[in-house]
Amino acid sequence: MNTNKKVYLLALLSFVTLTVTADEYIDPQTNVVYTYEPGQLTASVKAGCNETIRPVNGSELEVVTHSGSPDAAGDVVILDRFTVGVSEYVVTSIGEHAFWMNQNIKSVNIPQTVTEIGTSAFFSCSSLTTVQLPDGLTRIASSLFRSCSNLISINIPSSVSAIDGYAFYDCSSLVSLALPASLTFIGRCAFSGTPWYTALYDVAPDGLFYIGPQLAGYKGDKPTGELVIKEGTTCVGFEAFSGCDGLTGITFPASVAYVDYEAFYGCTGLKAVRINDLTAWCGIEFEDEFRGSSNPLSKAHHLYLNGEEVIDLVIPEGVTSIGDYAFDNCTSLASVTIPDRVTSIGTCSFRSCESLTSVTIPPSLTTIGSGAFIWCHKLATVNISDLAAWCGVTLLESAVNPLYYGAHLYHNGEEVTDLVIPEGVTCINSYVFQNFAHLTSVTIPDGVSSIGEQAFYGCRKLTRVVFPQSLSSIGDRAFWRCNSLDDVTIPESITSIGEAVFSECSSLSNITIPESVTSIGVGAFFHCYSLNSIIIPHSVRSIGQEAFYACRSLTSVISQIEEPFEIADDVFKSYNEVTYESFFTSATLYVPKGQKAHYEATTGWSNFKEIVELSNNPDTPNYSPTGMTWNSNSKHASSHINDLQGRRLMQKPMKGVYIQDGKKVIVR
Repeated sequence: MNTNKKVYLLALLSFVTLTVTADEYIDPQTNVVYTYEPGQLTASVKAGCNETIRPVNGSELEVVTHSGSPDAAGDVVILDRFTVGVSEYVVTSIGEHAFWMNQNIKSVNIPQTVTEIGTSAFFSCSSLTTVQLPDGLTRIASSLFRSCSNLISINIPSSVSAIDGYAFYDCSSLVSLALPASLTFIGRCAFSGTPWYTALYDVAPDGLFYIGPQLAGYKGDKPTGELVIKEGTTCVGFEAFSGCDGLTGITFPASVAYVDYEAFYGCTGLKAVRINDLTAWCGIEFEDEFRGSSNPLSKAHHLYLNGEEVIDLVIPEGVTSIGDYAFDNCTSLASVTIPDRVTSIGTCSFRSCESLTSVTIPPSLTTIGSGAFIWCHKLATVNISDLAAWCGVTLLESAVNPLYYGAHLYHNGEEVTDLVIPEGVTCINSYVFQNFAHLTSVTIPDGVSSIGEQAFYGCRKLTRVVFPQSLSSIGDRAFWRCNSLDDVTIPESITSIGEAVFSECSSLSNITIPESVTSIGVGAFFHCYSLNSIIIPHSVRSIGQEAFYACRSLTSVISQIEEPFEIADDVFKSYNEVTYESFFTSATLYVPKGQKAHYEATTGWSNFKEIVELSNNPDTPNYSPTGMTWNSNSKHASSHINDLQGRRLMQKPMKGVYIQDGKKVIVR
């Protein structure tokens, strides 16, 4: 940003501090600003703040960062404590951007009480020459001293175990730096642009180039063939082997805990990853990349444990979490057995394991990360031992369920097709049975109060669902694309039918909406081709867009709503499957007695070509008691509506399909 700009059209967010609202104390000797909360024992050097602006002649919003202590200057001694009134506060931290781009501080002495220094606290302090860090510090935060162009040397305490990315980036005068033995992590470009790094590289021999525990890359000709990362290496640096297309194999020691972005980018010749500790491998942190990960398996596809290729993977006892991208693109994997005690499967951990056919899931599992089994197209068998536990697994997004590509589910060795949710389950979580292609029926016991989003999405063979009266919510798209589902009775405990809950249930011919329902969501019955009649109870107060869109068999809509409200024009629309021309349904709308004119004048309802008033007399045609289930092929719904509460049936029923005493009755 041009720092000379002084006029702004609009300040959208003015000085939003990076810490909680607190009182301030300004040291009169140094003008350093501290923040504290009365009643607390600790304080912090004030964090910087951000302001979002729109320049006078620009359309792009800009974020301007401001220092927390803009007037600090000279040789700054950070206080270890200060007193306000009768209260003493101990300074334990320095906030993010605390001295951001302060051009006036020359040295900083930080007391032993400080254990944390925030990101970019001394970013671009161009006059800063020396810093005294406290012994208790464990981490050098990201960009902490970035672009401190006059910083000559610094002593990193032995307590520091991590130096984050860009910590000393572009410190163009930094010539003296000693790395402590305690260091286990060095982030991306932490020392790039410093004379210290240049000198270290210049004296290093050709071959793999290390900075402390980090394999930073290589010096000289690009490595080819098989390479071994030395024991004690804890992290593989940014672009460490980028472009090494002659590299065919890489051996990882158990000490490696982190692999940075693009570490193996362009390693097109890589064929093997070799390890000797599977437990350690499951815990490595691999960074995400565009269309891949920093895991070399995404290039090599073959994993070898102690010389043996891993085909049938058994996660070792003692592992509690399978890390993100751990087996990403390991195309040789055929089966995976995960033992008890594993609680989470990380993001994309088995992505594109295209030979994977079977996975065994323990009852200890609580979370499956995004894309964990995506593109495992051959996955055919999922084994579980605890159905109740499976219902409670958290799947972080759609398409991560191992059932997604049509796998069979086996519970203690027996295939599940007619699913009975166990007693004691109170919630069926989102996505847990998504795309379970072999499921034919579901019985949900009392006690279950909610069904999560897309819980049964794509269960194409599912024909029957028994809902309990304890159910209070059905998540959006819960039964979307259950193509064989043909008869649904929604329990009276439901007040809202969510977005696309029964969308594309193309066989659904009968649906009971109870009087408890007050809203029908967007696309709730979208593309329910077989639905030929619907009763909308008087309790409904809103109907979302496309709620009954493309219900092309719909002949009768009974609305018991006594005071119609506006609905979107597309709620009851359909389309020509050849020309895709959109048109309004030809179904007849039946409305309460005396309300025809009102419906004819109300947006959405007025589009019906034929609106017929219903009678209030049970002995006359067009009678519509509330709370009924009716599904008739007759264009004029004039005679047969079943009362599930025991009310009388009309005489001389028209042809159609009806529900009487809970059983389907066909009138021919």
